[in-house]
Amino acid sequence: IDIQSKLHIDWEIEGKIKSSSIVTIGSSGSVNGEILADKLLVSGQMDGNCDCENIEILAGGKITGDIVSSNLVIESNGFFEGTSKIKVKNQDMNE
Repeated sequence: IDIQSKLHIDWEIEGKIKSSSIVTIGSSGSVNGEILADKLLVSGQMDGNCDCENIEILAGGKITGDIVSSNLVIESNGFFEGTSKIKVKNQDMNE
């Protein structure tokens, strides 16, 4: 999926998501793959790699995988397992 607008996911999806806006994984949503976005909000499940300017793992949200981000917020009862790297300007996960 390659879009220029906000995306809210409340279903299961597998693959690569690219957005120049906000991607939200709702509490009943599940993504298995890769997300490249300006901002990622996770209330559901994310398994895979994330390359986003801002990532917020909300209460009940879970990310398992590798993160590259300028700003990472994990709320109480949010879960993250993997590696996290600070995003340097013009850097992406493939470098």
